[in-house]
Amino acid sequence: MKIFLIILILSSLCLRTFAQEKNWHDDAVFGLHFDLHASQYDAVLGKSLTNENLKEFLLKVKPDWIQCDCKGHAGYTSYPTKVGTPSPGIVKDALRIHRDVTKELGIKLGVHYSGVWDNVAVEKNPEWQCINANGERYGNTCLLSDYQKDLEIPQMIEIVKEYDVDGFWIDGDCWGVNLCYCHRCKTEFKKRTGIDNPPLDATDSNWGLWNSFTRDLLYEYTERYAQAIHAVKSDCLVVNNWLYSYGSPDDETVSVDYISGDLHPLKAFKSAMLEGAFLPNRKKDWDLMVWSFTSIEGEAFGANALFITKTAERLMQECGYILACGGSSMLYDQPQRDGIITNWHGDIFKKVSDFAKERGSALRHTDHIKEALIINDTDWFYKRYNSITIGIDGFQNITGAAQILSELHIPINIATSYMIENNLSDYKLIIIAENSITSDLKTKLTEYVQNGGKLIVTGSLVADTFADILGVEKQGRVDNSSIFWTQSGDRVATFFAPIEVVEPTTAKTFRQIMHQQQVGLNEGNNPIVTINDFGKGKIAGIYTDIFQHYDVKQIPEYRTLIKEIIEEMNCNFNIYDVSAPTYVHVIAREKGDEKIISLINTSQIKSPMTASYDSWYIPTVEEITLKINLPEKPKSVTLLPSEKNLSHSYKDGVLSVKVEDLYILESVIIK
Repeated sequence: MKIFLIILILSSLCLRTFAQEKNWHDDAVFGLHFDLHASQYDAVLGKSLTNENLKEFLLKVKPDWIQCDCKGHAGYTSYPTKVGTPSPGIVKDALRIHRDVTKELGIKLGVHYSGVWDNVAVEKNPEWQCINANGERYGNTCLLSDYQKDLEIPQMIEIVKEYDVDGFWIDGDCWGVNLCYCHRCKTEFKKRTGIDNPPLDATDSNWGLWNSFTRDLLYEYTERYAQAIHAVKSDCLVVNNWLYSYGSPDDETVSVDYISGDLHPLKAFKSAMLEGAFLPNRKKDWDLMVWSFTSIEGEAFGANALFITKTAERLMQECGYILACGGSSMLYDQPQRDGIITNWHGDIFKKVSDFAKERGSALRHTDHIKEALIINDTDWFYKRYNSITIGIDGFQNITGAAQILSELHIPINIATSYMIENNLSDYKLIIIAENSITSDLKTKLTEYVQNGGKLIVTGSLVADTFADILGVEKQGRVDNSSIFWTQSGDRVATFFAPIEVVEPTTAKTFRQIMHQQQVGLNEGNNPIVTINDFGKGKIAGIYTDIFQHYDVKQIPEYRTLIKEIIEEMNCNFNIYDVSAPTYVHVIAREKGDEKIISLINTSQIKSPMTASYDSWYIPTVEEITLKINLPEKPKSVTLLPSEKNLSHSYKDGVLSVKVEDLYILESVIIK
């Protein structure tokens, strides 16, 4: 087996040496994704699909690429496989029709393929299924079983050879992998770590090591099928859904060809905001998939989910956010069981496709303009969540910080420490949002502040790490259910314990804890916010989990307080004095000699960032103004796509811009 893998890897590397430097996804802007998750209960798969009706749909929408159904989580294929288990309901080979039509139209074709999640495979081969800590079979296929060797890779090779597909979008691997206590995994764990038995739960000190071991197995598993596919067709692109997203923050070691993930159907903006600020720090190109439908009952999946198709306007908002951050986007839709793609959905998708392509070439492949950085440590990330990879609901501290800064019109960048450790000085503001950091990063952040940087650290434990540069001494901690207040603008902000109790030494108390809501009365002696001059820079401490609370409760006074702290610290952002509603986010990017300042209207999102219904009306925002520090007068200032909506002037190193009206997405392009 090892000799086979070595030959496979070497042959794949030789083939890919001669491949073009750019893969086809680099030039893609907009795509479509269709999956059916075929099952044993299907009876009409492909029956009504024809070359003609598929061609008509694709000519209407004009996607750059599509991904069609192949094998879903049930494990049955929707094409007549000779390797695995075809669904008994195949009437016509829909994959063949998709391949023939896309070749004729010059559209790239990928397939949706469920990886470790294969129900019928473990039913037929129970020895392939994972074993839980109690010795019982459960979950999906074991990463060290013969499933990959005997079924998955041979089936992938069959698909490439028989259908000449251009890509695989492997679903379920990154988030569907299970911890496995079978003899294979326990033996391998002991071989790699010297530990006789893997831990049974998170109370064991080796739990993080056990999770890390499983992640390593996942990466090795992914590398095997990536190399196998590349060996057969070097320009067939391989993606592991959500691998190397924010929820999978390890360094890029697996030879997948780009990064992709499907946004949560009810929380697309939240996910797009997080990933749009994070993924541009990766080496690989990326896209995000938007679900074209949502639930009006607040249930994302299952029998209680009542789905409706989103409006074109909502889909433009979600795809627009992705485009503004430099990625490409695709829409996920489910065909009818007989293969027909709902015709009127195509009318909606065409509007989104036109919207994306009108902006795509200008917005794709851009870099962050370095304003505010939200940073976390990879080790802390995995220790906090005690799992292999994380879903979107696990990042409340980071998303809360991202949301507040975005509502304050401050462009954000999110990165793990190893991505940007040598570039800290480039940022006007850095935030450590309720997470611990390594001693090495602490040293670098201390130097950053000493040299003039501005740092905000938050959480009920920050004095444990930062007391020396915060200029405070830790006195204790309030862990009960107490409620406190502090001044925020002309109102007060309500805070919830835990709160860290500190006493300033060199720091200035910026806001004190209050035990009622009248400013100036019953103020305690303890600060809830301090600001300390340290070297040439400043560091602010907020001694409670303000960002995590904001993600859950969206208390507007928290945003006001953060704004006051940032103003006090004088961060000197390049983009400042933005006059716009809080739901207009400013995304700042650059490409070559261009600076691209995108304005995205996120209005009509119920319970901010957690929409459970579709918005039928998005109001236009009128008269947005912003000022941008520029050392030289720009050669040109244009607005994409509505040129007539822009006016601007330049004086004393400041570019003043006014956008007359914003519907969904407008981008100011400065050369």
